[in-house]
Amino acid sequence: DTQIVIPKTHSNGKPIVAIKDKAFYGDKKIITLAVPGNIKKIGTNAFRGCTNLIEVYLEKGVEVIEDRVFEECIYLQVIYMKAGIKHIGSLLIGSGAASFTGIQYNGTMAQFKAIDKNKNWCYAPGVTMVVHCNDGDLYYDTHTSDARNPIKEEPKNNTHTCTESDWIIDKEATTSATGKKHTECTSCGKVIREETIPRLEESNNGSQGLEFTLMEDGESYSVTGIGSCTDTDLIIPNTYQGLPVTKIGEFALSGCTFLRSVTINEGVTRIERWALSNCTSLTTVNISGSVTSTGYATFFGCTSLININVNESNEYYKSIDGNLYSKDGKTLVQYAIGKTSTSFEISNIVTSIGACAFECCTSLTSVIIPNSVTSIKQFAFAACTSLESIIIPDSVTSIGGWVFDDCTGLTTVIIGDGVTSIGNFAFSNCKLLTIYCEADSQPSGWDSSWNNSNRPVVWGYKPE
Repeated sequence: DTQIVIPKTHSNGKPIVAIKDKAFYGDKKIITLAVPGNIKKIGTNAFRGCTNLIEVYLEKGVEVIEDRVFEECIYLQVIYMKAGIKHIGSLLIGSGAASFTGIQYNGTMAQFKAIDKNKNWCYAPGVTMVVHCNDGDLYYDTHTSDARNPIKEEPKNNTHTCTESDWIIDKEATTSATGKKHTECTSCGKVIREETIPRLEESNNGSQGLEFTLMEDGESYSVTGIGSCTDTDLIIPNTYQGLPVTKIGEFALSGCTFLRSVTINEGVTRIERWALSNCTSLTTVNISGSVTSTGYATFFGCTSLININVNESNEYYKSIDGNLYSKDGKTLVQYAIGKTSTSFEISNIVTSIGACAFECCTSLTSVIIPNSVTSIKQFAFAACTSLESIIIPDSVTSIGGWVFDDCTGLTTVIIGDGVTSIGNFAFSNCKLLTIYCEADSQPSGWDSSWNNSNRPVVWGYKPE
């Protein structure tokens, strides 16, 4: 898979708390990596040599990053890191990552400097190491073997009036124990307020045992994990502890391979990124009329999904033949990738094919794109391993990065002369592919690495 979301539990139901040494060593398929907060430790060399890895998301809860975790990840661009990291080992990235833009750290400069870092944690000649914190930037010398201290600090404000953040959950409340939350200055990190979160009560209007987190406003809850729930036909409740449930959080149900269906009750407005990813037995999702947004790669890896149903009252989405569209029908948000059909013709109302819309669909051998489509987003057809050929009409002007990545059966792509931009690695690992371009030469708006696999290209192609 090109996008890896580490699940919260094993297939036996036991929690996953660490990634072992060399777990993904040399895996060249990984492009985007998301590590949820249940993972406390990432082992030595865990992702070393993942040469196509671009983005890494480390959620709150990750505490220990051992030695050489991302060394030799030469295309790595950014690591998103939440406050709470306690240790960073040696050679986090290593040399060669020329496109690395730095670490986006959701904490203060003082917090990052206080992390127990190996003396050569950022040793990476030729790489720029900047840590972008909430209150400023830290610059480190990547050419020395002892760089625990930054060589330059650029605070955003030397003097300021503290601005209070939203509530930050320190300890989640459970049905048997109270929790704790605080607010802090968004610039300097100073704690401003602290409060206790009351014990939770079980919901009685949906599946039991789910994990919930009180939202920052203190007025609603988010589903954040499967908890002790064993329902194969899951119902997301609309209230909890007497307050509405309004969100399904990032990774909340990711990797719950026993789920067959998920019904989202009225009241839930947001389904965050990767929320249902890698639920490989999931066949049906029922979306209520209240849902207003679905996050990136929400259904990634749901390889049994055949029906996405939407309540007719929903003002943002609708379902056509079990596939998810925007309400006006102009965006194909998600094709139900567990369908067994070998061909699919996109409606001529559609103008945009959404990110990851067909990703991991292994049954389709052909997809017909109509002249109404103007944009195809990133990863739209990635890992469609049975896809044989595709024609991109003249109406399309932009094609996202990695759009046909790992389409190992793809032999022919015809690109119309209306395409003015193509993202990076668009045809990566398409080993059988020949590309036919109606343009006489490469347009200036195409990324320099659009054809990184150096597949043969025929310029000035004239269709019959």
